[in-house]
Amino acid sequence: MRFLRIDQVPRYEGDVVFRASAVRSVVMSLSLLGLMVMMGAMIWYVSWWFAPILLLLSLFVPFIILSIRARINGDDWVVRMQPSSLIVRLRSHLNRHFPREDLVAVELDRHELAGFSRLSQRLLREDSTGQTIDANKQFLHIHLRADQAEVDRLRQLIAAERTREAPPRGCLGSKIKYDDYPASLVDRDGKPILRVEWLGPATLLTPRLKRAMSILSRLAPVLKDTEQTVDVRNLKQTDPDAESQLIALVESGDIFTAIRTARQLYGLSLIDAKAFVEQLAGAGSCEIAEADAGKKQ
Repeated sequence: MRFLRIDQVPRYEGDVVFRASAVRSVVMSLSLLGLMVMMGAMIWYVSWWFAPILLLLSLFVPFIILSIRARINGDDWVVRMQPSSLIVRLRSHLNRHFPREDLVAVELDRHELAGFSRLSQRLLREDSTGQTIDANKQFLHIHLRADQAEVDRLRQLIAAERTREAPPRGCLGSKIKYDDYPASLVDRDGKPILRVEWLGPATLLTPRLKRAMSILSRLAPVLKDTEQTVDVRNLKQTDPDAESQLIALVESGDIFTAIRTARQLYGLSLIDAKAFVEQLAGAGSCEIAEADAGKKQ
């Protein structure tokens, strides 16, 4: 297992690259442009009261620009497959303005890969009006066969990426960080799994996960698919599965819902719940369970 800076990642002509979908970026760009043109017309012909909406929409422009630039530069990849190894990115291309000397990718040799599997997750939660939101995600599970010290080092790098502060930019010293994290580390039956979100409300990698796993089978066997339902509607601390549902939320990377659920379960303030969930996000499953038990006490 090798940990790399982004400029240390080897790139060969025959690499199989799994990256963010260009279709989604184009659709988002055109939708945003259409909304901004419409708001501009409303300001011109109807009222200046529409100006705040146009200002709000303009906040999404840097995100679109970063996505397009990363696509042009070929920097929007998440997983790279090479003849005898697999490279997984730990830092989102949206945060490419972060220091280049950070270790933000891991290279796994063939002998360190025990297999690949697919997790299909269904999340049920309530919005502010009490309506049920049904969201579906798909994850690529990379089952690791690695030394424990290397796994611990990988966990530290993933946790550091989540807590790292954005560097100041421009003459105003503004700090911008996108809460987009391509990979996380979980444990199943004491065995480490590197998890990559493939499909979700804000994520779409290409090709589709089924096709990707067929390609990845050249490096390691494809294992049995799993399904998971996370239901946090009206979840209470006394519920027998409350702990496991919170852990599943944290592992899936749905930090916003996890913070809401932690407040709901333990009566925490927003600041305390955010700190608690961020602590869990950088821990393994066993450490999460211990921290969760300590919070209940």
